[in-house]
Amino acid sequence: MSIFALVAVNISCSGDDDAPEKPETGGTVCYGKSYKGELLSGDLASGDESKYFAMETVIDVKLDSVQDSQDSFMDIVLNDVRFAEKMPVALDITLKDIPCVMSFDDNGYTVISFSAADVAPYINSEPQPVPAYMFATIHGTIQDNELQLSAKMANDLDAYVAGMEFVFNGREIIE
Repeated sequence: MSIFALVAVNISCSGDDDAPEKPETGGTVCYGKSYKGELLSGDLASGDESKYFAMETVIDVKLDSVQDSQDSFMDIVLNDVRFAEKMPVALDITLKDIPCVMSFDDNGYTVISFSAADVAPYINSEPQPVPAYMFATIHGTIQDNELQLSAKMANDLDAYVAGMEFVFNGREIIE
């Protein structure tokens, strides 16, 4: 469990062929916000509350806008999270370089959609991602000051994390 805690801190985008390549230069951070809400983790598909864990947490989002390009990327940081009631250590997990797209809804409000596959997490301050805790999918939206995020770990991992699901719904923290 302590190894999982170490891995769950940071996540980065893999060299997936379908994902746009992040340009090396020209990026500027144009969006940085925090969202507070409930994170569910475990076997969510079962609908059995005894098979998943819920906790309140804060997720930070930083979006890189690349000049002269329509490709954008975001970093998502899950702060001080636990994935089971008896998990001895809380982790910081950063999902790096997640491809995203900005659009507008029918009312003219900005919608940021993001999606990635095969994302290896960085845990706490580890300098390298940890593929042993690969996320098969990560996707979600930011709209109307709300962040919705869903993720699922790969099925071919150790039994205690294989296929684990995560869902977060939170509202922007206004300071």
